[in-house]
Amino acid sequence: MIRELRDVTKALKVRQRLAGWARAIKKLPRRNVTQFKLLLLVLNVTDTTIKVTGFTTPTKAAKALNEIEQTKREDLDAVLVWVDDVRDLKAAYPNYYADTGEFINALNQALRAAP
Repeated sequence: MIRELRDVTKALKVRQRLAGWARAIKKLPRRNVTQFKLLLLVLNVTDTTIKVTGFTTPTKAAKALNEIEQTKREDLDAVLVWVDDVRDLKAAYPNYYADTGEFINALNQALRAAP
């Protein structure tokens, strides 16, 4: 089971993705996007940058998200969120701001225990 966890962790680049989201969210643009209700957040895992695009309709937002997912780029993670203002993101989606350090530590500990 631990071997499978190690393989999946490596294949999915779990550590890089979690660390990337944590760093990128801290650098999230603070500009006001009140004219948009849907925000597409795209994390570039490689350089830990985040791009924010606002949408007024769910159809356009879903299409943009689908286009990113169809590229099959492993260095991009995308998520679509519904907020009135980018400054409300932390309150609306607290897990994006959660400290992933504990999870990564537990993961590392489990993988070190493997033979």
